[in-house]
Amino acid sequence: MSMVTDVLGQHRAFMAKGRELCMAQPWRERAFYENWLGQMYYFVAQSTRLIPFAAAHFDTDHEASFRRCLDHAKEEAGHEQQVINDLRALGRRIEEFEELPSTYLMHQGQFHLISRVHPASFFGISLYMEGLSLAAGQEICDAVLPAHGRAAASFLICHTQEDEQHTAQAISQVKQLPADAQVAVVRSMRLAHFCFSGMFDGVRQMAAPIPVAA
Repeated sequence: MSMVTDVLGQHRAFMAKGRELCMAQPWRERAFYENWLGQMYYFVAQSTRLIPFAAAHFDTDHEASFRRCLDHAKEEAGHEQQVINDLRALGRRIEEFEELPSTYLMHQGQFHLISRVHPASFFGISLYMEGLSLAAGQEICDAVLPAHGRAAASFLICHTQEDEQHTAQAISQVKQLPADAQVAVVRSMRLAHFCFSGMFDGVRQMAAPIPVAA
């Protein structure tokens, strides 16, 4: 089995696990959705910096990956504002939400992998997050829109519609990577899934009502 086949096989496996994880969440519950948006703000605000950071770490022998990162950075610019707008539609402000350790690790761990392992690690988090938009995004939208309204779902709608092209482009780049870079991509996907799962656990805990002492 080639290394490329293994990377894409790993991606399919993580998408199956990630979809199951997403489908198990209480998207119709307002407190859960608000807290999830809060965590996504903290991730997206850093991921828009993560992309040019990865681009800067590609040397001149990886021009295609360098240019793909630059293009992707332009496409993702300002997406954190979508989350702020969605929270505003729900009557909330981002300042009301504290970043979870799992959310922090999800972006800061990627900065580490890019700078210390291989800049192509970026394609792992990209394949994971944008792949999940395809694997589960429409069904999440189907739960969120009737429960919370279209005005509070601009971030979800945007990524459900746009990420098919981004995922195809990332897969195309991965197919051209050397073996060590492909290993870094899988490592990045593994970290992304670990952190995303922990983030959901934290969001559910924050959204749960505090028991009243008898």
